[in-house]
Amino acid sequence: MITARDGDGKRHSVTVAVIVNVIVTLIAGLCLLFGPDTIRAEGDVVRLTQISAGSSHTCGLTETGTIECWGANDYGQSVPPVGQFRQVSAGGGFNCAITDAGELKCWGFDVHGETEPPVGTFEQVSVGSRHACGLSEDGGVVCWGSNKDGQADPPDGRFLAVSAGEHHSCGLTESQSIECWGLRRSGRTAPPVGLFKQIEVGWVHGCALTIDNEVTCWGWDEEGLTNPPSSHYDQLSVGSAFSCGLTSEGVAECWGSEMFGRLAPPATTFTSISAGFWHGCGLTADGAVECWGYDRYGQATPPSGRYVQVSSDWGHTCGLTNVGLIECWGEAGGDRANPPSGLYAMVSSGEEHGCAIRPDETVECWGSNDGGRAAAPEGRFKQVSAGGSHSCGLNVSGTASCWGFDERSQSSPPGGRFVQLSAGVRHSCGLRESGAVECWGENQDGRAAPPRERFTHVSAGLFHSCGLTGAGEIRCWGSDYAGVGNTPPGLFRQVSAGWSHGCGLRIDGTVDCWGQNDSGQLDHPDGRFTRVSAGRFSSCGLRLSGAVECWSNHRSVRLSAAQVYAPAVFLAPEPINARLAVRRHSDGQVEFALRADGFARVLPASRLIPAEPAIDRWLQSSIVILDGEVLGRISARRLADERTELSFLPEDGSERILPAERFLLPGGKAGWTLSSTFQITRWDD
Repeated sequence: MITARDGDGKRHSVTVAVIVNVIVTLIAGLCLLFGPDTIRAEGDVVRLTQISAGSSHTCGLTETGTIECWGANDYGQSVPPVGQFRQVSAGGGFNCAITDAGELKCWGFDVHGETEPPVGTFEQVSVGSRHACGLSEDGGVVCWGSNKDGQADPPDGRFLAVSAGEHHSCGLTESQSIECWGLRRSGRTAPPVGLFKQIEVGWVHGCALTIDNEVTCWGWDEEGLTNPPSSHYDQLSVGSAFSCGLTSEGVAECWGSEMFGRLAPPATTFTSISAGFWHGCGLTADGAVECWGYDRYGQATPPSGRYVQVSSDWGHTCGLTNVGLIECWGEAGGDRANPPSGLYAMVSSGEEHGCAIRPDETVECWGSNDGGRAAAPEGRFKQVSAGGSHSCGLNVSGTASCWGFDERSQSSPPGGRFVQLSAGVRHSCGLRESGAVECWGENQDGRAAPPRERFTHVSAGLFHSCGLTGAGEIRCWGSDYAGVGNTPPGLFRQVSAGWSHGCGLRIDGTVDCWGQNDSGQLDHPDGRFTRVSAGRFSSCGLRLSGAVECWSNHRSVRLSAAQVYAPAVFLAPEPINARLAVRRHSDGQVEFALRADGFARVLPASRLIPAEPAIDRWLQSSIVILDGEVLGRISARRLADERTELSFLPEDGSERILPAERFLLPGGKAGWTLSSTFQITRWDD
């Protein structure tokens, strides 16, 4: 229920979502290393009173007033604030909630001020794609965030409810009519006339229930978005390209785009439903939360001990749960398997210690503090790497800071900006913005002397280091003990250097390991993974299905872990609007790249076409990686008429190439020439 005030100032209720008590059993992870206040034991029960499906994550309000979120966490949207709340709304990468005192709190994606809500007392909040709107206690509507199309400029007047979409918003006025504002395209801001009791706005359309429970929809009408299968519902929820209605019998019916099974809710009885971007969730009368649709990031898998990251090192492994807690298993030397309580955004396992980043971007370390390796400096960090005798952190400014033993200068990084760091045993490596790798510390056998190539990832081990080239190949340097330098051929998306072995994640998601195999650390299982981490005696991988699997036969290694994984770094599941870019340099080389919608940078900037390429011969770029996810490759060829044709080969299992556009390039240096916009769709496995 949403409580509003009528014209006489009296409180009454408007149905926006039916709220009921439901029971969800949350199963804790394996390591019983936390107190009862920080982790639940198996069988503990949490009651939810509300559920809200966002773009690639889901949030729920518990019976005790706390918030639980799961799914994508690339912007911290699945790590809710601590406190007591009475409503939560999940949107496109960020969320907002109303505290018991009526104040607004928002967290997650913040480019346009999305997490900076206004001060005041509010009755309801609705989060859209990049903006949000709140219904104040006096019935006025206030919006914040992106206002590109006027979606955050509500009209004056008093309202009973508000709903925020992508580029528009709608409100239910005091007279129970609908008023919309923002982008006028496709009729999304032209609602029907009548008396209504519930409104729901999606990305490109909206639906409403009349006072007689009759449903009507408006806006973009492709794929049947405005044609519900029934005429009457008790509750509505509108997502991106689909909508769902709850019948009087509690049956969920969905319509619109059927991609990813969004139109196939479970055949059960619900008391409340919520449609997100690619998935939906419902609360059942018997106390279960059930979700359906796209689940690449775990947004359709309610909490049950899920992980967002895993890090294996010298005999133990640590994982970051979906609620921001750290769990460790394996050898407990140096107290390294006893991480601190609290919420974290990243974890890294070292030899006798571990380090993690809190949501406020500060670093905390635990375990052995010999040499000061667990004494993290003050400051704000966006990455941390725990090594053997030291640790390194990437400051928010891009510079590197290291602490711990420094007898080989492993804790004395060079100046300048980096984009990624990796701390080994007595040396460290960093990836520069240009793609060059620079290492420091002990250089025996050349472990700190990387080749002069362009890399996208680097990992420092014991006596060696490995990097992933721009073309997707693995290069290792340093000692070749146990064959750690004999890397497998082929294309990879990630590499991890362990003690005396290494593992890589191929483009198709399969794992390949090489080097020493005295403990079975190379005997990886078949199938596809999303991440891999090589330690001392073992290796661990994160399955596409969500399972964490480790492999080793060493007596000290504990292979078990909680079962479900949602990646910590994400690419939004919705299609990406992209444009190919090309320019010619004075030396005759042609540089081509991809510009992704919503990202200012151009990826990659690879000058891979020679001055005189063969006519009609396709050349492929390095792998285009956006925020940790492989998108595909750019292809180009020179035509007989001196024009250059560019295309894009998406990495989604398809053979399609899109688009194939021809550019006439001027001589000498030139600015970027952009293709028309096309879409790259991320398909689930």
